[in-house]
Amino acid sequence: MTCNATQAFEGQADDSQLPALEAVLAGTLALMTSHAEAGSAGRRLAMRARIVSNIDLLMRDERLSPALRLSLGQLCVHWKYMGAPGSDLAPQRLDGHGERLSMH
Repeated sequence: MTCNATQAFEGQADDSQLPALEAVLAGTLALMTSHAEAGSAGRRLAMRARIVSNIDLLMRDERLSPALRLSLGQLCVHWKYMGAPGSDLAPQRLDGHGERLSMH
């Protein structure tokens, strides 16, 4: 999984595609919510790949502020490496009392 941008929004100088950009953002937020609720590891992996792709697309859009684009870049890296072996972002689950249990 890489943070390579698709060229969908590149080269558009006007705001005519801003609703499409907002749709990508809304879809990404919905995917993030679904990822948190998904039980299947395979499904979570597929959703995470799409989340990374969408965040990458958003962070490369020059219509967004530099500060937001930087924040999106950091978020992209977070999602890209989430769950990687040895990562502090490795999957965890909660026990019945809200305590985190390591899954490795």
